Amino acid sequence: MLGFAPGTPASQIVERARAAGIKLSIAHVYSIRTAARARAKTRGLKAPAAPPARSVAKPIRPVSRPAPRIGSLEERYVDLCLDMGLARAGELLGRLRERVRAIALR
Repeated sequence: MLGFAPGTPASQIVERARAAGIKLSIAHVYSIRTAARARAKTRGLKAPAAPPARSVAKPIRPVSRPAPRIGSLEERYVDLCLDMGLARAGELLGRLRERVRAIALR
């Protein structure tokens, strides 16, 4: 039964099994498929794909966010410097420059 394509309807598999003299139910087909996917997942293999859904769903539209403008980032930086004080901002900027130089010299 695992030799059938993943999209083969369970009813068609049951019919072919009956023709071959094998008693099989649709529920049994689904449980075998579920077990096969679980085995493949635990072994790190790609599990057989389930048949595509027949219902029509609305496509999901991605949310687009405008990229931050460089000017707005600069404005935020200036505001932060003014909030903490220019002396403290200068100290932090000096420490940042030293770290960047240290990384560049490695």
